[in-house]
Amino acid sequence: MYFMNKSFLLSSIVALGLIGTSGVPMAYAQVDAQVNKAKIQIEQEMEKKQREERQEIINLINEPVDQEAVKKEIEWMKKNAPDKYNQVISGQQAKGVSALASSGALGTNGDILITYDSESSGWNHGHAAIVRWDGEYIIEAWPGEGVRYYVNNWKTRWKTWKGLWVKGAMGEDYTSAQSYARAQIGEPYSLTATKGQSSKWYCSLLVWKAWENRGFDLDDDGGIIVTPSDLDQDSETITYASSN
Repeated sequence: MYFMNKSFLLSSIVALGLIGTSGVPMAYAQVDAQVNKAKIQIEQEMEKKQREERQEIINLINEPVDQEAVKKEIEWMKKNAPDKYNQVISGQQAKGVSALASSGALGTNGDILITYDSESSGWNHGHAAIVRWDGEYIIEAWPGEGVRYYVNNWKTRWKTWKGLWVKGAMGEDYTSAQSYARAQIGEPYSLTATKGQSSKWYCSLLVWKAWENRGFDLDDDGGIIVTPSDLDQDSETITYASSN
């Protein structure tokens, strides 16, 4: 999600514990105790998540697209979400011949994009983004830059990639999800961002919140951290395209 390393996260948590609720510095013994407790809790949570997802990520990378499920969802779109259906069909017809397709673009309005690549992250959970209305750009939360637009070259930018739909979502749900993400452009990146706030983001939290705003909770395990694989494994998402 381009997660930063543990020391960054731990130092942020430590900083939060240095000031008491009254705003007066706490006694050194209390500071040490709370700092140590915070370090242990966060480190245990991160290590647990990494252990659990290590093999899952390998399996997800190698997982083939369920063509029957994709066909079923397209048929559902045709009957219930014709605007999204038309976008999907138009994208399929343009594949391989349009400039957009040859650029490595993936997905249409509001789709979720996932990769499990990691080049600079100390905690390898990949990256997630959401497709802008026109398909030419994505919205992503990126370390050092915050929430931004980036050209949609997902299939050439990453070695591993996936495109996800949200089961049973209407066209307006896809439009609203990407609109929510667009409204956060310029807001800061933070690995310590929580689900309950909406002013700082890491990549998969932004995607999760954009869809949660439409009533779809796409966090598979419901934990305090939302990873790309949580989005991927959630029962309400379906993989329609993959690098595998």
